[in-house]
Amino acid sequence: MTPCWITVVAGRAITGSNKRPLKSLADMIKGKQGRFRQNLLGKRVDYSGRSVITVGPYLRLHQCGLPKKMALELFKPFIYGKLELRGLATTIKAAKKMVEREEAVVWDILDEVIREHPVLLNRAPTLHRLGIQAFEPVLIEGKAIQLHPLVCAAYNADFDGDQMAVHVPLTLEAQLEARALMMSTNNILSPANGEPIIVPSQDVVLGLYYMTRDCVNAKGEGMVLTGPKEAERIYRAGLASLHARVKVRITEYEKDENGEFVAHTSLKDTTVGPRHSVDDRTERSAFLHRQPGAGQESDLQNAEHLLPYSGPETDRYFCGPDDVHRLCLCSAFRCVRWY
Repeated sequence: MTPCWITVVAGRAITGSNKRPLKSLADMIKGKQGRFRQNLLGKRVDYSGRSVITVGPYLRLHQCGLPKKMALELFKPFIYGKLELRGLATTIKAAKKMVEREEAVVWDILDEVIREHPVLLNRAPTLHRLGIQAFEPVLIEGKAIQLHPLVCAAYNADFDGDQMAVHVPLTLEAQLEARALMMSTNNILSPANGEPIIVPSQDVVLGLYYMTRDCVNAKGEGMVLTGPKEAERIYRAGLASLHARVKVRITEYEKDENGEFVAHTSLKDTTVGPRHSVDDRTERSAFLHRQPGAGQESDLQNAEHLLPYSGPETDRYFCGPDDVHRLCLCSAFRCVRWY
C-alpha cells in the first residue's frame, strides 16, 4: 500500500514497469493542481466571463464597457424570460433558437435587461475589498472590456494586457447589495488609510499635464480675467489659446486663527487650460492655477482640498461622493479630450 500513498522513498521516485514515475494519492491532493486547490477551492462559476481590459475614458465612473457577445451569453436566462413574457417565444427552446440566430429583437431586449443591472468586475489577485467592484454595463463592439481610467488604482490595473473577470448578480437582493456597497462611485476612499483611491492615471495624467503647460506668445497672452468662468468663455469663443499666460482673479477661503473661513481674492498667474468646474448650478468650482507635480493629482479629489472652494460662510459644506464624482468625471473628460 505504501506506493499508493507516497511515491518518493529515500529521495528517489518509485517508477512503474515503463520507467515512468508513479502518481500517488498524495500527489493527487497536494499542490496548486491538486484536488483541493484546483477543484474544491477554485471552482468554475456560472454567469461569469473573462476578457482583456482597455481604456474607456468617455464612460462614467460607475459604468464599464461590456462586449455585446459576452453580454448576450451572460444574460441569457433573463433574455429567455423576457422573450416568453412578451409572447415572442412560446418555449425555452424557441427562445434559445432566437438568441442563437441573434435576431434584432434579441438585442433590443438585451438593452432592457442590462439597464440598471450591475455587474461585478474582479481583477486577480484580489488583495483587498476594492479588487471587486460593481459597474453598470454599457454595450460596446469588440471583445475587450472597457474600464474607466480613474478606477485603475483600486485594481492596480493598467492596459498592457491585464484581464478581468465579470460576474452577474442574479437575485434582486444581490443587485441591491452590489449597488449600495460595491458600486465604484461609493468606493472613493481607500479603506486602508482613508486617502482617495479614485485618482488620475494613464491618459488623464498626460492630459492634465498638457492642459496646464504654458506657451510663450500664445493667442490671448496677457489678458486679465475676472474668474475661471470668463477663462472658459474666452476659450470657447476662440479669443485665447489653451496655453495662453493670463491673470485670473480667484477667491480662496482659508481658516483664520478662530477656525473660521475667510475669503481672500487675488490675481493668479496661470493659463487658460486649468479649469475644473464642480457644479455650474451653484457656481462652486475648484481652480488649479499651477502645474501639478508628481503625486499632487490626487489633491483634486481630496474632500479637505475642495472644502475651501465650497463658497461663502452661509453655503459652506463638506464635499460628499457626488461632488467628488462630478469633479473626477469633469476633469478626466477634459484631460483625455486634450490628450
